Amino acid sequence: MKFSIRTIVPTDFEVVNNLVTASYPKGASRAAMIERLRQWDNYNPQFEVVAQSSDNGQVIGHSLMIPVQVSGMGNDYQIVSVISIIVDPAYQHHAVGQGILHELESRAQLAGYPAVSAIDSGDFFFNSGYVAGENFNLLSTMPVDIYSNLVKQLRDGSLYNKGGKIYYPDEYFGIDHS
Repeated sequence: MKFSIRTIVPTDFEVVNNLVTASYPKGASRAAMIERLRQWDNYNPQFEVVAQSSDNGQVIGHSLMIPVQVSGMGNDYQIVSVISIIVDPAYQHHAVGQGILHELESRAQLAGYPAVSAIDSGDFFFNSGYVAGENFNLLSTMPVDIYSNLVKQLRDGSLYNKGGKIYYPDEYFGIDHS
């Protein structure tokens, strides 16, 4: 199966919203979070992509990655975190998710980020070279199992002697300061 990956455009939002809502157990809240993050000052549209079927042009996958703050050990720096990655069930097991992830990692590396993080308890990220964040003394502030906080360096040694806690923006949680 052939597909392409491109930066999302506003005309994709409704299709992506439907895909997200259908794919997650709490899909409506996940879709609302993605919409909040699109309104965030640090949102980068280059970090939100869709996979499109080459056969019919249908959007078959989506992912969003955002910058997150890492603080601690005398270091404050940013990495990016994959917030959501979805492939239409009819197109799973055709490397669409892997293609999307590889594209986002390439974009993050070109933007100068040292690493990508993700929170996942399955094998998808692990099979893509992600390891437990504790290997780099990177801890999540999210209430997740220590082995679900995953990280991948984008350059050898990019996390050497850095460590710290990963802080997600308030928009992720729906906190409004207005």
